[in-house]
Amino acid sequence: MTRKFEKSLAMVGAVWQMGSGLVTMLIYATWIRTQGPGLDLATDKFISSKLLTNNIYLFTVSFGMMYVIAGVINFYLAKKLKTNEVEVKTPIWFVICGVISLCFMDFIGTLSFIIAGLIALARNKAISVSHGN
Repeated sequence: MTRKFEKSLAMVGAVWQMGSGLVTMLIYATWIRTQGPGLDLATDKFISSKLLTNNIYLFTVSFGMMYVIAGVINFYLAKKLKTNEVEVKTPIWFVICGVISLCFMDFIGTLSFIIAGLIALARNKAISVSHGN
């Protein structure tokens, strides 16, 4: 049994994660860096607007980097998914990534990873039956 559909769905999710992370790091974080000092966010005289902007910028870049790293890992795991063998850990990882994507309101990543993981788990059953286990 081929796992072409699961691989392609997981790769779509991985590319989406990498693209989303890069957009977050390069475009959104840069916008925060340039627009932040002009905003009057500081409510306390000890906290400057620049300090708040830098903290938000660092969080945004870290979040984007986390998404890029997760995308690279998921792309590697999707490529490594074996065709005619029972795989348990990788499909469960895809489902977990889908649930985490749902927590971040990333619906494209959620759909692609949860569907890829569930179909891969269903094919595991078919593969184990065909091997006589």
